[in-house]
Amino acid sequence: MKPKSLHLIVGVVITLSFAPTSRAETGSTIAAQTHVDRALSYYNRGNLTGAISELRKARDALFELRRFDEAVIEWRAAKVLDPKEPFARTALAVGLYAVGRVNDAKVQYAEAVMLDSRYGNPDSLSVDIRWKSDALNVLRELHKSIH
Repeated sequence: MKPKSLHLIVGVVITLSFAPTSRAETGSTIAAQTHVDRALSYYNRGNLTGAISELRKARDALFELRRFDEAVIEWRAAKVLDPKEPFARTALAVGLYAVGRVNDAKVQYAEAVMLDSRYGNPDSLSVDIRWKSDALNVLRELHKSIH
């Protein structure tokens, strides 16, 4: 069943909640907010693929800022939008692991691997879906903690 509003899933959209110390931080924060806004627009037009794609980009920007809690919120939304999407589950697992919710991360990652076995090899993901290095390093740590 499609939720009535992406706002109900995401909760609070990203806001500039701290004083950026650099131009790069300001740019990444604005980029994350822009991607969330685009995700909402795509979702409201019925384009779930576009919404998930924009949430991926928001997650990348948030990871660069090391704002893992907010990245988890975005990926929980993506998982709800498309529960059979292994990327969303893996990204959620990475975010959960980064904030110390190891058991929850392991569950999400195991479910992603069950949906698509390629996700069981973090190194192949760096080529297949071009993960950013910070997220890929966290995924490698998570993978090692399971195996």
